[in-house]
Amino acid sequence: MQARKITEKDFETIMSWYKKRKWPLMSREFLPDNGKSGLIISHNNIDIVAGFIWFTNSKVAWFGFPISDPDYKESNKSEAIDMLIMCSEQVCKDAGSKAMFTYQGQGSTERYEKLGWNVKEKATNMLKIIN
Repeated sequence: MQARKITEKDFETIMSWYKKRKWPLMSREFLPDNGKSGLIISHNNIDIVAGFIWFTNSKVAWFGFPISDPDYKESNKSEAIDMLIMCSEQVCKDAGSKAMFTYQGQGSTERYEKLGWNVKEKATNMLKIIN
């Protein structure tokens, strides 16, 4: 498996995963570096999972909106998701971040705990578009 930075051409692939899942499409203006600040994990030249990284003017980075190809059914998909999280941690550490924050659905808390994240049982995620 390989991890690499998201490129311009990857954005269409990632948005196709959102469409296939019938999830709301993320506007590029809401994503870091216009949708290119993050990582994508591939295996045998097949993209599996991607996530975005927001760097801040503090020592905290935010990892968000991980998404996988819903058509990818190979047994190594879980490994690819773990790799995405761990590689994102390393990218943030290399950039000088001292901590990372994320908000994920309840179904993924065990994965994050296994990887050493401090998981709170109750969380609320709110977003308001203010334009």
